[in-house]
Amino acid sequence: MSTVLIIDDDAQNLRLLQMMLNRFEHDVHIVQRGDEGVEIAQQINPDVILLDLLMPKTTYDGVQVVNILRSLPHFQQTPIIAISAADAHTIQEQLDSKLFTDFLQKPITLNKLEALFDKLKQYNIS
Repeated sequence: MSTVLIIDDDAQNLRLLQMMLNRFEHDVHIVQRGDEGVEIAQQINPDVILLDLLMPKTTYDGVQVVNILRSLPHFQQTPIIAISAADAHTIQEQLDSKLFTDFLQKPITLNKLEALFDKLKQYNIS
């Protein structure tokens, strides 16, 4: 079982992702604000972080959060997955920065999550 932190300003997305990941028996933590996400990440040391890129309702957006986390030694190798309704072409600059491990486009389905966690097995995440 892996510990997963989801940071997304949309409560409906959080509940949906939490429900899907619970089916895979992950220990799921959710937060709606970027600043809270940074704080909780440091407390729980998640195995993987799913991070919404665009969070206009919060103090930090996803790019700011990933920059803060990557500056901390413990999170330099942690898989951080960008999630967004935008397509990969639109957010290519953020993805090219190599701050994110992978990208998951909304709407997120069980099949997409399963494929993502299959890829994450190389990080010893099951």
